[in-house]
Amino acid sequence: MIVKNKIIAHRGASMYAPENSASSLKLASSMGVEWIETDVQITIDNKLVIFHDEKLNRTSNGEGFLALKKFSELKKLDIGSWFSKEFAGEKILSLAEFLDLIKSYKFSLQLEIKHMHGKENEIVDVLVHQLKPYLDYFKGKLFVSSFSEKCLKLFSRKLPNIPLALALSFVPKYPDQIASEAGVDILHFGDEFVDNSSLKRLKKSNIEFAVATVNNKERAKFLLNNGVQSILTDDPKVLK
Repeated sequence: MIVKNKIIAHRGASMYAPENSASSLKLASSMGVEWIETDVQITIDNKLVIFHDEKLNRTSNGEGFLALKKFSELKKLDIGSWFSKEFAGEKILSLAEFLDLIKSYKFSLQLEIKHMHGKENEIVDVLVHQLKPYLDYFKGKLFVSSFSEKCLKLFSRKLPNIPLALALSFVPKYPDQIASEAGVDILHFGDEFVDNSSLKRLKKSNIEFAVATVNNKERAKFLLNNGVQSILTDDPKVLK
């Protein structure tokens, strides 16, 4: 099993601090988190940044599509004030800044490649280049995920020893077959697609799997008691 912990902190401690921010990592560390999940995207000038949404509007004081912005423009944005005045002035992290923080806090990492149509080769090429200096640290502490099989296959050709996870918006009838065809080690599902019938199918499979995003304590306990190996949650204290 790749993830030997029940909790993966979804975008850091994102119930308590702005998602994908330095503050969310600091709080996650103080809560004893081992695994962090985050999202990586590429700018118009081919720089990698940590951000979830296609558009900037929800979690920053910017507007429009991130992919159409230069890195220098993004670094001027405030990604904290939308969450709370306490976090005003929080900045978008570059991938390099983020990886340095991950290493300093001794986290393990799920790194999700956001699917940016037409930019698959660019994002994978830059990601591989920037990950290479960290590979010694990340032995046994990293897997890469995506909704895009194309991105995962491109990544695997360049760094074949890094485990992969495919995110799906449904629970397939034959999970092992889907994982094998995609060449991945883990499957991820949205909680809204996981019912008792699909849980039974997953328990019978040989594939590692996780469910996102689970913030309810009783639901989290139910899933973990019924075969789910790990959950992604905004609340690292969800089981306490």
